[in-house]
Amino acid sequence: MNSTPTFARVEWPKDCTESKQLYAGTTECFKTVRAYLDGFGHKYDIVGGNHDLEGIDEFSTDKANLAAYLGAFYLTPVPAR
Repeated sequence: MNSTPTFARVEWPKDCTESKQLYAGTTECFKTVRAYLDGFGHKYDIVGGNHDLEGIDEFSTDKANLAAYLGAFYLTPVPAR
């Protein structure tokens, strides 16, 4: 019998980048979260929350903030149904 798990599940029941600090939703924050998740060594999916797109003054538009978020996690937008 193979004792190696076939998948892993990591849940973070809050906004991915909510830190209650001034860098929530910034490129630097996205890089920090990405490094953390990559450290598990498994594929993962991520669902953003409302604090994940509050890039303070780094982004001039919400569209630019969303593009940075998607790019940091190599995500493709999925249209709402």
